[in-house]
Amino acid sequence: MPNIKNNASAQETRKQLLEAAGQVFAERGFHQATIKEITDLAGASLASVNYHFKDKAELYAAVIRNVICDSSDLLLPDEKLTGSPKEKLGQFLQHFMQHLLHKEGCGSQCRWWERVLVAREIAQRSPTLDPLVEGVVRPLFMQLARLASDVAGRKFDEMQAALVTSSIMGQCLHYMDHREIIARLYPRLKIPGDAEMIAAHITKFSIAGIKAAAGAKKTKQSTKTR
Repeated sequence: MPNIKNNASAQETRKQLLEAAGQVFAERGFHQATIKEITDLAGASLASVNYHFKDKAELYAAVIRNVICDSSDLLLPDEKLTGSPKEKLGQFLQHFMQHLLHKEGCGSQCRWWERVLVAREIAQRSPTLDPLVEGVVRPLFMQLARLASDVAGRKFDEMQAALVTSSIMGQCLHYMDHREIIARLYPRLKIPGDAEMIAAHITKFSIAGIKAAAGAKKTKQSTKTR
């Protein structure tokens, strides 16, 4: 007997439930979101959630797993980064900012609710945070740390890498997390329209910061040897 869950109609229902659940969970949070809100948005029956996911917790976990898979496109494979270390860092940041700031036109990973849901996960430290960190955040930070070390001309130690990568990511996330404030303070700065210009600025600013951090370390080591 064929597996009904694998037929086209069932798979489409499952897909719609995941999309709707992502939006509702992002807007309302896990505890406030209701199955009825999700099924109403998906145009599905209440029973379909139990059929595909058993309960709300399993549906939420499935949404997070999808976010992890979709977010893999945030990384640019090393073989696609070309040129000098500074140029590679610029390519990384251009790619990241385009994906971070655009709501549409760049694939499923750009769905607005995914970013909001990730922000909720980080804020509330839920059980799904660790898989999210290991599947998305750590690979992203490790690649950025390698690029920053290449710009510096030497490998940063763990503490320096933490500070440098956090500083760069802080600049990037500022434009996503505070876009409404930026729109009111600086109306001429358009998000996402100016994403390319913003990425170029972050690249230039970060290169100067990386060089300063590398220079400060060398000065400190030189002082110790005297």
